[in-house]
Amino acid sequence: MPKSDAPRPPPDPTFILRGHTADVNCLEFTKNLLVSGDVEGDAIVWDLVSFRPLYRWRPHAASVLALRVVAMSELGCGEEEGDLGIVSHGRDDMIRIWNLTTLLASSDAGRPDPVFSLPVNSLNFCGMSIIAGRGGTDMASGLLATCNLSQSELIDIYDLRSRCYIRNGIGVENASKDTGMCMCLKLFHWGGDVDPNAATPRLLLAAGYESGTVCIWDAMEGGLVGRFKVQDEPVLALDVSPDGGTCVAGGADTKLVQFSTMFDEAGSPLSTREYDIKSRGIGSIKIRGDGRIVGVGCWDSR
Repeated sequence: MPKSDAPRPPPDPTFILRGHTADVNCLEFTKNLLVSGDVEGDAIVWDLVSFRPLYRWRPHAASVLALRVVAMSELGCGEEEGDLGIVSHGRDDMIRIWNLTTLLASSDAGRPDPVFSLPVNSLNFCGMSIIAGRGGTDMASGLLATCNLSQSELIDIYDLRSRCYIRNGIGVENASKDTGMCMCLKLFHWGGDVDPNAATPRLLLAAGYESGTVCIWDAMEGGLVGRFKVQDEPVLALDVSPDGGTCVAGGADTKLVQFSTMFDEAGSPLSTREYDIKSRGIGSIKIRGDGRIVGVGCWDSR
């Protein structure tokens, strides 16, 4: 019997969480909890054991672009030991920190006060990226990458612990005509797991642009490590493997592109590979923690 090229049907869901009244735009898992944000600016904390909402509030006056759960100790917040924080980025040009422990203990549902707020530029719908999870003593913990306040083709690095910018205006020369606006960001550690000759891990930043280019930047120094033309359409989503050695990117066409974050003397990635996903438009990409599976969310809702 000839092999069928028809796509397999999606697996049945274990459970359907119903609570949002608008399209869900971002998700963040932590232990037995899930935090979801929608295009109206609402967010819900879900219990993944009972599959019920634990807390609902409106962190932003417009669409929630990104959510991240981080230990409060890595965010420079003087809270109780072990408290977790939610960092939210909204289309209302604000990034806010919320104490998750306080939210779950609160009876004042829907009207909490943020621990900290930072005005940002969200003109191009580019969500923030945060490096965290390596402990409060890591010098890079609590660093946040976001688009420059006045020029959407440039990138700023903000230290949430010291409450100050440590790098402003990362970008190529004449960026508005070269790369265009920044569309997606990913901070990541790169070091001994990829290059045995690396003395210490480096903090790098992968940025996808309107021109279809992905640039790898040294987040601390602001220098360009390498760049790669992924496609002709804008790069709308990317992720980097846990070891920092591989980037996967895609956007408004049918190509999913995998390439090395190490570049040769000619400026080309050491390896590249393309996949045809047979569906135009990639909205999100996530590499599993062991680096073996890539999840892709497409415009066709598959």
